Amino acid sequence: MTKNYTKQKYLDRFAELIAIGESMPINFRQQIVGSNFLSGEKRFQSKAFLSYGSFIEWRTACISILDAVVPKLSIHRKEIEKFTSMRSEPSFRDWMVAFLKAISKDFEQGYFERLEAQIDAEVSSDYLHQAEQLLNHGKSGNKSYVPAAVLTGAVLEHGLRAIAVRLEPTEPIEVNGKKLMLNSLIDVLKKREVYNELVAKQLHAWADIRNAAAHGNFDDFDEKQVKSMITGVSDFLALYQL
Repeated sequence: MTKNYTKQKYLDRFAELIAIGESMPINFRQQIVGSNFLSGEKRFQSKAFLSYGSFIEWRTACISILDAVVPKLSIHRKEIEKFTSMRSEPSFRDWMVAFLKAISKDFEQGYFERLEAQIDAEVSSDYLHQAEQLLNHGKSGNKSYVPAAVLTGAVLEHGLRAIAVRLEPTEPIEVNGKKLMLNSLIDVLKKREVYNELVAKQLHAWADIRNAAAHGNFDDFDEKQVKSMITGVSDFLALYQL
């Protein structure tokens, strides 16, 4: 799974919810708006409304996707809080659809992605490209995959630190003035449920390759594993870094 796939999944969901909102049928009922006390005559007005159950189901789904996409500190959060008070009336539905369209467009164009995260992603991509170049242009027998493994491990460690400081609340990356090392970072982020046990095991496997390369244990891994590591770290950061 890549970041682009995940983003498209949310965009598809936005489109689906917008379509549901726009196609929600409007019903009418007669509502008393006044009466004559002496004659007993009552005045009625046609009142438009939406199916209550369908509206509540749709409203709940809208809140769920907005909560997942819009950053916690965004100014749009105040508008999202209004969704819970929206009634099953066409005017409220129209406002909600317009809001969904605006948020979907901003999300598609990347306006909710933090600038520092974008910069980190670009830097990581550059270094991973360098690691690939070390593999592709290395001569047979010169173990060019060793520095590629060290560089890729450094990119992974930097990426995990970046993820930790962007959590809410922030996850400390230092203990008693010493920075957490790669394996420790993997464990603390797993405890914060950033990813599951299966992902953590894969990250530890890459950490083992990086450590073996850094400590001269070159027989503990090979070029094929490093190539897979570069691709895997790239996919991991694409999914979790932003």
